Amino acid sequence: MSPDLEGVAYQGESNSLRFVQATDSTCIWDMFGKKVKCLEFVPEKVLAPCEQFRNSIKRKRKSMKMSSLEKCKAVLYYVPIVSRAGTDIQAALQDLDKYGDKYIALVVLHHTFDRELIIPDSSRNVNRDKTITVDCLFSEDEGLFKCRQNDKAISKVAEWLWEVKHEKQQKQPKKKRSRSQRRQEERTA
Repeated sequence: MSPDLEGVAYQGESNSLRFVQATDSTCIWDMFGKKVKCLEFVPEKVLAPCEQFRNSIKRKRKSMKMSSLEKCKAVLYYVPIVSRAGTDIQAALQDLDKYGDKYIALVVLHHTFDRELIIPDSSRNVNRDKTITVDCLFSEDEGLFKCRQNDKAISKVAEWLWEVKHEKQQKQPKKKRSRSQRRQEERTA
C-alpha cells in the first residue's frame, strides 16, 4: 500500500475498480459489478453469533447481498454443535441436498467458554462439491468470540465468496438424443 494512502478510509472509483481499505491495513480491489447473492440458514438457537458472522463477512466482502433461494448463488449454512460434531455435521449435510448445486459455506459453531480452544477441523467430515467448511467459537453470553479461530474463518469465507462471485456456474452439457428418442419423449409427454 502506498504510504500516502495509509490510514485513509477512502472509497472511490479508479479505472472501474473500487478501492476499499480493510481493517487490517491491507487493500482490497473489488471489481464493480453485481453483488454475490447469498441465502442464510440460521437455527433459532444461534441467531446472535450468526448475525455477528454475517456482519463481519459483509465488512470484508462489500459485494455480498442477501437473497432468496431461487436467486442466490451461495448459501451460508450455520451448524451449531449440540451433541457430537460428526453427527451434527452429517445431519446438516443431508439437509444440504435441498439447495441443489448452490455453493455452500458450512459454518460450524462450537459453544465454549474458552476463546482459544483448539478444535478439530470439521472440514474432514465434509466431501461435498462446491462446499467450504469453517469452524467458529462462540458463547451464549458474548456471542461470536473475537479470536484467531473466528478471524481465520471469516477471512476464509470472505475470500471464498469472492471466488464464487467470479466463478461462472458450470452448465451441464445437453445430452444429444437421437431422433427416435425425441419422438418417443414427445409421445409420452
